Amino acid sequence: MGNPLNKSSMMECPTHGLRKPSFVCSHLQCGEGLGFHQPSEPHDPELPFQHAWCDEYDSILIEEGEWNDRSEGFAKIMVICEGCLDVIRKRNIRVNEKNAT
Repeated sequence: MGNPLNKSSMMECPTHGLRKPSFVCSHLQCGEGLGFHQPSEPHDPELPFQHAWCDEYDSILIEEGEWNDRSEGFAKIMVICEGCLDVIRKRNIRVNEKNAT
């Protein structure tokens, strides 16, 4: 993905093929049972990509009150495809989170 993102952007995933990009904190990439948080709405309608973060990052985000250098530095955001995001969600969502939806 060398070009700037726009709402039509796609990426090639070796597992899921051509998919929309998503963004996750690096902890979720290999984690299990870390909690799974997503915003209720996209931050920017022109960049409607899914993004998610773990419980620990959520605590820092609440503490900081916004995305900033400290919170983003802790998150170490990674780009993955939407298919990988589904796999990561299933692996990290906690039982009480499943019951809440």
